[in-house]
Amino acid sequence: MKINTQAGICLLLAILFNLAAAHNTYAGEYQCSGSLATDMENIKRARSITQGTFVRFDKNTLKFEGHIERGTYAKYLEAIDCEVKTMIINSPGGDTYDGVRIGLDMAKRNIDVIVDGVAGSSAANYLFNAGKSKTICRGFVGFHGNAGAVKEDRKAFARSFRAFSAKAGASSEQIAKTLQEFMKVKDETVKLEKEFFIKLSISQKLFAVTQKESKGLAPELNLKFEFLLPSVKTMEKFGIRNVEGRQDVELAERLGLSVIYY
Repeated sequence: MKINTQAGICLLLAILFNLAAAHNTYAGEYQCSGSLATDMENIKRARSITQGTFVRFDKNTLKFEGHIERGTYAKYLEAIDCEVKTMIINSPGGDTYDGVRIGLDMAKRNIDVIVDGVAGSSAANYLFNAGKSKTICRGFVGFHGNAGAVKEDRKAFARSFRAFSAKAGASSEQIAKTLQEFMKVKDETVKLEKEFFIKLSISQKLFAVTQKESKGLAPELNLKFEFLLPSVKTMEKFGIRNVEGRQDVELAERLGLSVIYY
């Protein structure tokens, strides 16, 4: 049987194209699927993982699931490379110091971000915001302040820390060393955080507003919320751009969170 030469060439090119494309997964191609029940289980699983983990789906796609803890940045550096184009997030947040360092590196790499579950607290502030493009595929993104928005009295904190540590049996030398290390990390976090948000043109006002219990509502209403779930338009007003998708407010409330959406 004879095969038309032109048709054969076209078929061969189509096969080669499909083989090449099969190795590339970008944000626009990632498929989220589930129901309210499976979404709840997905987020509950993330909240139960104390030290978050990075899982490589393929050469272009990395997923982070669980809490951000001290040491997560080191795990991130082990998992990331120049082939990664997309980061999938399912994290309730956690440590600000490691979180902001991950965010800074992600922003340099122009990585796209997909939320499949939750991006809360530090995961919202740094991992979600670092995305070149940001897609809320399933779930929600919640903000409730940041390190720079905490207006604490350093002297009052030091007094409380010393008193608590002394009752726990720590020596004066141990207390002094631990307090010094804590303050050093805190100051470095605020410095890196400022650099991160200036680089991305994201307003610190978002975090000043969400640090307050009212999350932007009139304080005289005496309403308290754990998170603000901003709409895409509200995110844009604070400088968070290139966002697609919608916030699943019902899912957040089913999980027992007190949230406000606007």
